[in-house]
Amino acid sequence: PYPNVIRTLRKLKQYPNIKLAMLTDAPHQIALSRSHKIGVLHFFDGVYGLEDPQIPIIQNEIAVTQEILFKNLDKWKYGFIGRHRTLPNDYRKPSVKGLKYLLTDLDIKIESKQDVIFVGDNVFKDVQLCHDAGITSAHARYGLQFDPSVMDIIAEFAPDRFIHKGVNLKDTDNFPKADYVFDDFSQLVDLLPED
Repeated sequence: PYPNVIRTLRKLKQYPNIKLAMLTDAPHQIALSRSHKIGVLHFFDGVYGLEDPQIPIIQNEIAVTQEILFKNLDKWKYGFIGRHRTLPNDYRKPSVKGLKYLLTDLDIKIESKQDVIFVGDNVFKDVQLCHDAGITSAHARYGLQFDPSVMDIIAEFAPDRFIHKGVNLKDTDNFPKADYVFDDFSQLVDLLPED
């Protein structure tokens, strides 16, 4: 995880009325696997991802390596006790459908914009979603900055062609502006109520 993520998630879990959820365009099972692998899964109350990819079969033969096959067949939930849901692919961000489903599923009511804070690294998809849903947006600018020396670690989680797919590296001048811009995930704590 990025610096201070674990420490911040621990702090957030000390607030009894705060629910933490992950809404991702990654396939559901892959989101669970990645979150478990980096040690953050157990902090969340819910994980909401898209449909898992189908295992490719060519001429009645499974067309994937054994490692990928086991990853696809592994339906373990890693001891996760929160809710985990597979959403239809048309719930992909910036559609608000996935967020609405998540809020209903976790019984989260929005009475004001500040009731939900959405942190995301993609200005178009994540900030646009917040704008359309009427919730607080925080652009995780730190998600666009990574040390090139960790590319091997990143490649363990996604093939090269997908590494930048979900991260917005385009000119963002014409995109909606986030309510907050984070250079570190720990800045989220500054937005929490003091009581």
